[in-house]
Amino acid sequence: MGQADSKLAFKNKVFMLAGSADGDTKDDMNAFIASDDPYWNMFWEEPTSADDIYSLLTFNDIKTLRDANKYNFIKLVRVIVLKLIKTARHQSFPSPKAQPSHLLNCIRVLNRIIPFLFEMTEWNKEINNLFWSIGYNGWAENPQTSFTAQATVGSFSSDPRGLTSLETGTTRPNINVDLRQSQNSTQGNVGASLQEKPLGQELMSVLVDLLFTREFTLPPTGIKGPDYVMWEVGIGHSGKYTAPNPELDSNRLEVLRLLVTLTSQGLFQTPKTTVAEGSRFLTTLVCTTSPRNKLLTLICSLLNVVCRSCKADADNNGLTYSSPANNHQYSSQKFYDLRSTFVTYTLQLLTLMLVYPLPQQDLAFLHRLDMLPKDQTPRNLVRNALAQLHKENELNFVYSSMISLLLRPIQEAIDNEANPFNLLKNNFSGSPTSPMSVQQNTFKSSMPSLSSWTTEIVVLIWELIQCNKNFKNFVYSKKVQELMVTTLYYIKFYRNDPIWKPNLIRILCYFTLYLSSDDLVTTKLLSPFPSSYYSNQIPNFYKLNTSGPPSNLSYRDFLVIQICTMLTTDDFDITITPNLFEYLYNLLPLTHTDSNSKLKVILPYITCIAILNVIKKYSLEPNLKDPLKMDLLALLMRAIAHSVCRYHKESRTLLYALAKNEKVLLNLLQSVQTLTFEFDSDEAVAPDKGVTTTTLNTPVTRSPEPGSPNGGENFEGEDDGIDGPDLEYEESLRPTPLTGMSTKAKSKLPADAPLMKTWAGYRALKVVMRAVKLVKEEVQIPVDGSRSDVVETLINIENIPNYQEKVSKFVTAEFLPKSKLEPLTFNWSHLSLGWYESIVWGTIVFQNITMAKNSASSSWYKRSSAISFKDVASVASSWGFSWKSKDSKPTQIFHFDSSILQLNIWNGAEIKLFKIRRPIEEKPIVDMTNLMKRFRLNSAASIQTTDSRARQNSTSTINSPNQLTPINSRQSFGTPRNSVSVTNNRESIYSLSRQNSYMGQT
Repeated sequence: MGQADSKLAFKNKVFMLAGSADGDTKDDMNAFIASDDPYWNMFWEEPTSADDIYSLLTFNDIKTLRDANKYNFIKLVRVIVLKLIKTARHQSFPSPKAQPSHLLNCIRVLNRIIPFLFEMTEWNKEINNLFWSIGYNGWAENPQTSFTAQATVGSFSSDPRGLTSLETGTTRPNINVDLRQSQNSTQGNVGASLQEKPLGQELMSVLVDLLFTREFTLPPTGIKGPDYVMWEVGIGHSGKYTAPNPELDSNRLEVLRLLVTLTSQGLFQTPKTTVAEGSRFLTTLVCTTSPRNKLLTLICSLLNVVCRSCKADADNNGLTYSSPANNHQYSSQKFYDLRSTFVTYTLQLLTLMLVYPLPQQDLAFLHRLDMLPKDQTPRNLVRNALAQLHKENELNFVYSSMISLLLRPIQEAIDNEANPFNLLKNNFSGSPTSPMSVQQNTFKSSMPSLSSWTTEIVVLIWELIQCNKNFKNFVYSKKVQELMVTTLYYIKFYRNDPIWKPNLIRILCYFTLYLSSDDLVTTKLLSPFPSSYYSNQIPNFYKLNTSGPPSNLSYRDFLVIQICTMLTTDDFDITITPNLFEYLYNLLPLTHTDSNSKLKVILPYITCIAILNVIKKYSLEPNLKDPLKMDLLALLMRAIAHSVCRYHKESRTLLYALAKNEKVLLNLLQSVQTLTFEFDSDEAVAPDKGVTTTTLNTPVTRSPEPGSPNGGENFEGEDDGIDGPDLEYEESLRPTPLTGMSTKAKSKLPADAPLMKTWAGYRALKVVMRAVKLVKEEVQIPVDGSRSDVVETLINIENIPNYQEKVSKFVTAEFLPKSKLEPLTFNWSHLSLGWYESIVWGTIVFQNITMAKNSASSSWYKRSSAISFKDVASVASSWGFSWKSKDSKPTQIFHFDSSILQLNIWNGAEIKLFKIRRPIEEKPIVDMTNLMKRFRLNSAASIQTTDSRARQNSTSTINSPNQLTPINSRQSFGTPRNSVSVTNNRESIYSLSRQNSYMGQT
């Protein structure tokens, strides 16, 4: 944009939108800016870089303008949208007649201001009329003659078409033609063409087209315009892989960012309402994108980029533009940041589309505005499309690519163990400042850093399992053992990391519960743990405390022992410990016997001892006085009771261990019989409250079309308690309680009743002890026998005559084989879906902050590995040095605007979906107060006069308090504007805290 004086002039003109102090446009006609006034041209013509838009106006400036003149602010949005559409739809785009720079400036302006439009939830009617009305071009523009104050938003056509308003369902004739249209407009009427679609639908359609436009986001072929060709090889597109193009990626990035911004209306809703209200932009994107080829091209392009970027092969994962074909010209850090940021937005948009549950209360507009045929039921077409994947090579491509990213930290840990010097470098992130990784600055752990994409990759795997039966069968039949071992690894070793505990770990906790509740999964976990896998692909610190690879270990044994180790050695964690007990309940009892001799259905002794250690710990008196811990112990006792009563042959080792260590059970029984359960209704789980709770907690069935998982929060403090409205959300995430453990059942218990009468695990404990007594009556249990004695004892336990008949005399039907054993499952409800969406969006917002910070602080020389002479030569060649061979041909280097990476989209916006601790401070370039006073004093001046005065005085007012200070004389701060503070990110945002994220306040 030039020097400081031109930037000041630009900002001065922007503040003309504010108008008078009270917004009374009747007395201050100069506050009203006609839609075809040349004034608007500056927004797409004058900025020469993204920084001119992102940094000149702070979020406080934008809010001040918005609050000072609501109508001009909305008009600004509309003018920019229509200019974007007109430019993109021009038949010669990109060309001098339809300049890409104009379109990109429109995209950047919208990215900067749209969040602060969505923030005003009380403006929903105006927003819907702006984006979701047909005939909006016919609205009167003259505020003195309009039928509503909204007319100052402006009209771009004098066509007397009516307005179909979604809010009223009526048609309003246009009887007010703007009489003040400028005859000298250099731009003409931006919106002169008739609107056949709602502005919002047209905008989304144009943006998708822009992602596949020749010479803009696709390589040139001589033909301009949209061409639905996939970006990369992969699903739906076979061929030879070619290195990515930074120029195309930079344009794709900006379009993808705007798509994510437009779909972010849910950030300004509470978790209780976000599922019901949804986002009309996202609904439009997943329901109405047509033709089908257009949608499939978008989905496959996004998926292929994500899958390739997850690969560990640095030469084939597309995360660098440097290649022999371009003489390694793009080896600098900023190009790595460009590609990583592009992939991040790709992943975000794909995740948002796939997990989106259609808001049943806000779908009527699709039919009313003829966006869908009346006889067509709205569906999430993205889920439909991904549900159709069925070729095994495609399923394997998707799964192997995504699991590769999850396995990479495990492999790095193994490499570090083999070579201690590897601890000094981070091979995983690719760059210490890259958005690919999130550094654990305060979490004192030697664990490898994780990719910032990890949470969304887990979400995608879970979503694909839910919506695609072929993918589910593929994973469950061939890959689920590896997947379960991996998810538990993350839970065990990253559960105390304040960055990952709130989102990734919480998602993994419920994803693991979801997996463990499936019969096919639990059966597959009975297969032997391969010794080669155990020795070579499991870090030493994740292996069991044995002298060598266990010879008779199954995947179930490995998981159960790891879970029990966490329960016995760690402090109680209210966000994770309940899930661990739920896993045990699902894993311990067999769902059915199998004649397959390869399955290890018998628990080994080491596993049984681990279970007994958990019982011993939770039998201590302090734990017995905690209602939640008692409920969790009841789950474990019930799981054991099911095992010994239903399948005593397969539980012979467990019965032997219980009989040999009967003292553990006796101590628990004695404590239960002597303690009194202090039932305090204030401490107990609050009962459901009327219609609201029953409605929000009603289970939601997620079909192959709609569906999703859950999300996370961010860590703050050490308080493990849950109170207030958060308790309602926590209940919605828990599985359906077992008999006697529900809130309703507990509320019927008498106060101060003995624990033996109120504890839900007491009956199971008595059943287990009776079973142990039966075993001891039938079989002699050696105290210190030899190995052969133990084997003989186990055989005798297995062959106890008429065991089932004898057991049935003292147990209820609940524990007998004739009754079906129901696993604990994760239930989808409107509350849990809202919580899940808050995690997904919280992850996106956190990534946005991290990307802005990393790209603002990174330099071309910051690499994870040493820069080779070849890299230096390639960079030097771009400076004009001649460090290249005689035969090498000069190649044209693309220099992109690195400031496109530094936008912190939602900084300063009042997010309600979760809490933002505080926004990042943005230093204003011009003092807003003085500038507003200046415009109030000179409000009578015409736009042209003020503009002229600004140009004439640009050099004579250097010392003016409103003058833009030259950049080189401005006070230097630790971070640039719109980037994250040098303080830890967790001081800037904590999203989705279990205790704090659902308060609905920011």
